Amino acid sequence: MLIYLLKTIGCMAILLLFYKLLLERENMHIFKRFFLLFSIGFSLIIPALVFTEYVEFTPSSPVINEPDQIASNLTNGVIGVPQNLEADVLDIAPILWTVYYIGLFFFGYKFVRNLFQIYRRVQKNQKLKKASFTQVLILEKVTPHTFFNFIFLNKKKLEAQEIPQEVLLHEETHAKQKHSIDVVIIEFLQVIFWVNPLIYFTKKAIKLNHEFLADQAVLKNNIDRNTYQNTLLSYLSSDSEKKYQQMANAINYSSIKKRFTIMKTHTSKKAVLFRSLLLLPLLAILLLGFSETQTIVEERVSTTMLEEYNGLAKSHQLFYDFNVRPQESDIQRMKQIYALMTEKQKKDANVFPEIITQETSTPVNETNIIEININSKGQLLVHDELVGLEALPEYLSRLNNNLTFKQKQKTIKAFIYVDANTPKKVILKVNQIVTDYGAATIEIIGPKKLSINKNKGASKAQMIEYNGLAKKYNTMISKNESIHIKIKDVHRLTHIYGLMTVAQKANAEPYPDFPEPPPPPKAPKHIKSDKPLKVAKQPKAPKPPKSLKTEMSDIPTPEPPMDPLDHVIAMAKKGATFYFDGKEISSDEAIELMKKDKSINVDSRSTGGKKPTVKLSTAPIRIK
Repeated sequence: MLIYLLKTIGCMAILLLFYKLLLERENMHIFKRFFLLFSIGFSLIIPALVFTEYVEFTPSSPVINEPDQIASNLTNGVIGVPQNLEADVLDIAPILWTVYYIGLFFFGYKFVRNLFQIYRRVQKNQKLKKASFTQVLILEKVTPHTFFNFIFLNKKKLEAQEIPQEVLLHEETHAKQKHSIDVVIIEFLQVIFWVNPLIYFTKKAIKLNHEFLADQAVLKNNIDRNTYQNTLLSYLSSDSEKKYQQMANAINYSSIKKRFTIMKTHTSKKAVLFRSLLLLPLLAILLLGFSETQTIVEERVSTTMLEEYNGLAKSHQLFYDFNVRPQESDIQRMKQIYALMTEKQKKDANVFPEIITQETSTPVNETNIIEININSKGQLLVHDELVGLEALPEYLSRLNNNLTFKQKQKTIKAFIYVDANTPKKVILKVNQIVTDYGAATIEIIGPKKLSINKNKGASKAQMIEYNGLAKKYNTMISKNESIHIKIKDVHRLTHIYGLMTVAQKANAEPYPDFPEPPPPPKAPKHIKSDKPLKVAKQPKAPKPPKSLKTEMSDIPTPEPPMDPLDHVIAMAKKGATFYFDGKEISSDEAIELMKKDKSINVDSRSTGGKKPTVKLSTAPIRIK
């Protein structure tokens, strides 16, 4: 903060010196008005700018990350400072900040008080509305002054017409040109940056330039200069200014000599242009001198390390093609070198193999089972080992770490055993942890059954699996190709689709429109005869019907009749209307009922190409 303050003071000092030497005595008041405001903003912004420069550095030795060793050489963030000396150093920062806040409160109080005084003066005195300003008539003897559109005048002198016309014109100019905006801005900045002494000098320069502008406007109205100067001398009063005009534009006692000098000055257009052009190199020098340049050293990977990375990246693809997982050390080394590369080196090197994070083809032939027991106190017993609830994710991560997330979703089965008084929050938390771990199925066993995914829908991993399978089969069907449908994929798609919420179904891949499987072959009929039956050889099983040459060229043999739950889900996809004990329900409610009680009777009918109607009932269904 101290460095920023010093840079701000230095930058403002140079610009103010430039103004005093080359601009203040020139008759170019509009340009000077904006220059003074610009100089304040420029001085506050430039020291805060930080330009970043990137420098490449090639390490001569292999990259070694030893954060613990480096941290041991530091003493509370200060390198090379003994602890006994560091303890003797007095931290004066809190003292300086305390002084700053005291000054901030003092100047802020003055700023608000002055505004409030002007507001009260406007409210309690008589006002005369003019075209673009308002005259406020004050009983006290004050010098005419202006604040925004309000011109404060002595009531008796105005009514007696003792206020000269040129004085009124002077104050009207302040109101029309909105000089009070500049004053309020500089007063507010003075509150924030009261420790910067040059703020006060800049404020005086701004107010003096406002008087130059008002004087210029008066003299342009064919008013005699000597008469106007005598009028100004008659209105000087330093006591009045201190009492009433702290935030207003008024005739100033201390600046009258400079104003009389400027009234006689004439500045040519060439001089204005020349001084304006001189400002450009000055601003460039200030920008370079007072802004901050931060150098960031980028470790550029050496040629040897780059060749090592390219070799690993290339061989990794060969490993993947032959279903062989590379060494974990090679993968970590590849990631380490890639992280150190510059953007240019990454573009020139081999593409970072994304397959590192994808599923490998390690065969898994056995089903892994996770058993978790939760007692009434919420304690967990996992594989005969007591595990805390917070430590459960870490414990599970050590199980089957040779499997990817997708492989776990296909092979891992989880059983959660609960008591009658097991806390429901603990059960749901454990269920979520096991779901995030990647279990294919989760079964809660105990006195009370829980609906795991009730109102929650499918998990993120299940949505990824569903979208992958659905997109695969939808692509095949859209291309009218011969496809091979795996019945386990159909069951998995149906299961996940039944878990989805309405929002998930709307955002997911459409459920594939699988063609209907062929009907099963009819059983052979028995022949009736009065003759005693002769023991004959068992007839051979009929051959399965030959598949027609259609789009389905490799259809598997028909499976047993569809499970009632799967049938309800299939009907939901076709837009069927569901009824439960005579009352119409939604498809999601029907699926949820079937999950809870698979003994519910199902009657499904469709006539005349209309939407199917599915009736669910706990009582037996009579077919008429």
